[in-house]
This record gives sequence, structure tokens and C-alpha cells, in this order.
Amino acid sequence: MRYSLFFAIGLLTAMSFSSCGEDAFTQIVDIELPEHEPRLAVHALAFSESDAFGVLVSNSRSVLSKEEFSVFPDAEIQFSGPNVEGVTFSYAPDDGRHYTELSQGWAAGDEVYTLDIQQTDYPSIRAQQRMPRAPIVLDVTVDEEGALSESGERLDEIVIEIQDEPGEHYYALQGEVDYQYVDENNDTIAGYYSVWLESNDPILSYAEVDRRGALICSDGAFNGNTYRFATYTWEDLPIGLMSGSKLRIRVTSLSRDAFLYYRSLDQYWGADGNPFAEPVTVHSNIENGYGIFGLGHTTIYEIDL
Repeated sequence: MRYSLFFAIGLLTAMSFSSCGEDAFTQIVDIELPEHEPRLAVHALAFSESDAFGVLVSNSRSVLSKEEFSVFPDAEIQFSGPNVEGVTFSYAPDDGRHYTELSQGWAAGDEVYTLDIQQTDYPSIRAQQRMPRAPIVLDVTVDEEGALSESGERLDEIVIEIQDEPGEHYYALQGEVDYQYVDENNDTIAGYYSVWLESNDPILSYAEVDRRGALICSDGAFNGNTYRFATYTWEDLPIGLMSGSKLRIRVTSLSRDAFLYYRSLDQYWGADGNPFAEPVTVHSNIENGYGIFGLGHTTIYEIDL
């Protein structure tokens, strides 16, 4: 009996070694990858304070494609909703976008706007967005050298106080300075420059909104309450130096899709070139296609410097 047990153990050991050949744990499965179906790709973001709305209409490409994307001058675009019915678009070959002029005050808060696009070689696409209400800005204050940067340097602090309404809201903060002075020839010189805002507040993150730097956030941390955004800038604010100079703060209430697009786009570029970063998919909301249609309602608050 003892020898039979030893024989059985030896037989099992020999079988286990014989099964550990080169292909013992290898299985080859052929997977047929579906071909990419090209569709229209759209970039369309409209802001309440802008009287021009530009729409880029191109096409998608597969990951392995080496072809350049195309733009379509013949695309037919319809933008519908309160105060925009009947607007027409014209193609601008210098940047490949279609533009239309919008009337002042066109944006109606809580109203739905629809974008329809047709092009003969692709399925028609549609997207809808609800225009947010204009954000309520209570106050903006500037404290010269009142903030500390992450590296401990003294910088000008800009505090933006808002009243958040109940519900889900998303914000973008931007700034610029209008300056004016009289030179040695007694000529009045006027102009403006962007003020790039930064913050140590963890709910704020950076993004480019309407081609300008911005701080963005959701209202998850202060829903329905007042909130003070403590920001600072590396720009030189002409505090008390130029008569007539103003700080202009833009607070924009973004549609949810616009916020998700801007945030994911910044995360995408942040992960680009990093082999250890998790891949990021840029947010899209185009039915039957790709891209973004988003809206923003802006309140501008000015203070004298």
C-alpha cells in the first residue's frame, strides 16, 4: 500500500512537469477588431456675452489612420432656440469654422438650444443644451500682496464672492485688466490684458475656456450657499497707478457638458506623453457623431484699481 501511494505521487509529479511545456499556459485567440466608422466631429461652444458663434465641422479618424481630418464648407448648420431662430452661418476658410452673428442679450437662462448639422457624406447629427442662468456675483475685492503662492511668494489676491442657487451648477472664473494712462506727449493710451488666475482652493482646477485660461469647479462643496473664491495672480495689477484702470472679472455658469468637456480636455493634455498616466477620454455629447456642443452664461463684474 505504501509503495502504491509513492507510485501515485510520482506519477502525478511526472504529469505536472510534462504539462509545463512551452505552450502549456498559452492560448492564442484571434480577435477581429471592428473597423472605425467615420462620423462628423463638431466643436461648438457659445457664450452669452459673445455676439459671434463659431462651429467647427470635421470628421473622425481611426487611431491607426494617417490621414488628416477634413473640414466641410458645405455643412448645413441650424441653431435654434429663444432669440436665435433664423440665424445663418457663413464659412470662414481662414480657420475652417462656420460663423453666425448673435444679437446682444440672446442667451435665455433655463431655455433649451438645439444644434443640427447635415453633410451629404455623413449621418446627420444633433445636440441639445439648456442655457444656465447668469451667475450671481456678490462682490470682488483686491488685496495688494494679500495672497501667498504655493512657493510662498506674496502676490495680489482677488476674492470673488458668488451666490450659488440650489441645484447642479458649474463655474469658470477669468479676469482681465483695462488700463488707461496719459503718456509724456499728453496722449491717452488705453488697452487691456488677461489676468491669469490661480488658487490654493482644492475645488478649483485649471482649464482653457473660450481660448483663455480659467479656473473651473462644480458647486458640490457649496450648493445653494454663498462662496468666496480666493484667487491670486502673477500679473502686475496697476493698483493706484493708472487713473481709470479697471479689473474685469468674468464668472461663467457652464452647462454640464461644457464643464465636463473642458475638464477632460485639460486632463487629456496633462496625461499626454506620460506612459504611466491613465488614458483620458475627452467628453462628447454629440448624438450620432463626436464632439461637443456646450453653453455658458457670463456675468461681468468690474472694480476700479
